[in-house]
Amino acid sequence: MKLSLVLLLGVSGLALAFTSCDPSRGVNGSKKSQPDEQSKIQDASRPGDSINDKLERMVLPSVYFDECPPEETLYWLRIRAYELDSEIDPPVRGVPIFISFTSPGGSLVTKRIQDLAPDERDFGQRRINMTERKDAAYLDVLTEICKQAELDAYSTTVGLCIVPLGEKPAVPSNIKDFKVLRKVTR
Repeated sequence: MKLSLVLLLGVSGLALAFTSCDPSRGVNGSKKSQPDEQSKIQDASRPGDSINDKLERMVLPSVYFDECPPEETLYWLRIRAYELDSEIDPPVRGVPIFISFTSPGGSLVTKRIQDLAPDERDFGQRRINMTERKDAAYLDVLTEICKQAELDAYSTTVGLCIVPLGEKPAVPSNIKDFKVLRKVTR
């Protein structure tokens, strides 16, 4: 068994999570199995289904946020989804997160969270607080983050898209087959 500690320090926040995880095992401790060819074909034929499935079944062993900027909590969720996903193929592992924001020119732009420039990562003065939770559903944690930060989350064919409250995701010009499937926050 491998014990890991994830610590994210922000300008004025701290996110701390403990994980007990054996890389050869899935989230619930069962052995990971190699996906068969039929599964891969089915996933490819139904874009976005695997993202929705991951959102519904993924459980975070421990979550705690204390005055964390929303962008850091979302980045942490992206990393945890990658670590906890039982998918073996790296390109489809985890849950990619995209952020739609208003550019200086006034248009809505969508980028992967890890590609945001420092000035594009500003969600204002909002901070995320979450008391320690054990075995928290990924979707519940995402919903709480979005609620506190006044954001909406949408499932798309390529991942999650986070937008300002009440907005619709902008279709990125550099990503083919980007299609909004459903709103996942309540």
